[in-house]
Amino acid sequence: MDLYLHTFAAKLRARNGMLEVHTYFNDGDAAGLMPSAVGKKGSEAASSSLRRYEYSPHAVECVWLQQGSSVSTDAVVLAMQHNIDLLFLDAFGHPVARVWRTAPCSNAAIQRQQLAAAQDSRAVVHVKNWVVRKLENQVHLLETFMEQAEKSGKKSKAMANGLPLRAVLRIKSLREKVTILQGEHIDDIAESLRGYEGAASRYYFEALSSLLPKQHRFSTRSQHPANDAFNAFLNYAYGILYAEVERALLLAGLNPYLGFLHRDGYQYAAMVYDFIEPYRVWADYAVFRLFNTTEIDASQHLSSMQEGGGVWLNDAGKRLLSASFLPFLKDIPKNRRQTLLREARSFAQAL
Repeated sequence: MDLYLHTFAAKLRARNGMLEVHTYFNDGDAAGLMPSAVGKKGSEAASSSLRRYEYSPHAVECVWLQQGSSVSTDAVVLAMQHNIDLLFLDAFGHPVARVWRTAPCSNAAIQRQQLAAAQDSRAVVHVKNWVVRKLENQVHLLETFMEQAEKSGKKSKAMANGLPLRAVLRIKSLREKVTILQGEHIDDIAESLRGYEGAASRYYFEALSSLLPKQHRFSTRSQHPANDAFNAFLNYAYGILYAEVERALLLAGLNPYLGFLHRDGYQYAAMVYDFIEPYRVWADYAVFRLFNTTEIDASQHLSSMQEGGGVWLNDAGKRLLSASFLPFLKDIPKNRRQTLLREARSFAQAL
């Protein structure tokens, strides 16, 4: 299971061989712990707002620590003794650091081949494959949502006018253009590839917006910060997915900072941004489903920037998304976390 701490002043400690979470909320869910986390409730402090929850380290796979939470060195040592991944996130949910016991990037042979592949035709093959799969998955997701809308009788005006269907046809056409791109080096196709991918993204998100409940539709994809609730939730979901992809790459012996299409730079996990492309639809699906099954209230789930406008998820929004998306990634039998690891190892072997 995962432990997820994203409320201010939440603490991870070690006590009597157990991981202990201190939180200042009245229940485990409000503490920012995953509802699926099964633990033994510990003793309560004198203050009615302080709660402690104990978890066996044998049952924990990963601990997510949001900015504003803290971890003791004893808890770090206990986590490392049990090969628990400690992941640190910024306020937007993007991974900024992680602590491992082992050296997941120690496979020099794989990383030498990764560096060599970035300079030859192997990068072209892999990047084209990732982008083609991304566009195929976007088409499949739109078709799935269109079919669901038809069955439920919730066809929007845009759907009646054929907007999502036109987007599907355009993305399929762009997929074919990506397929026939030729080059010996990634630079030979990079400009065209980015153009096709960018156009597909515009068609995709326009269609996705048209299929949302009317009050949640958006005019354009927005990132840091988001301009609306859907994009704020999606940005945070992508942040979680970035962390999962980085983890898979590290465990496969790959360097997450050495990219093919996304070029490496200081503290820029370029390969994460390359490798994630076919899997972004996981976040898209989870957030879309959330907005169609849950009452999203901006006053309860979002915070607004004082300067420049824009919104991001507050603690309640982060809890809501985490409770939906993290179990989705580990859902049995698909277990998407294991899928990422299996695909990363396959990529490493292909190099």
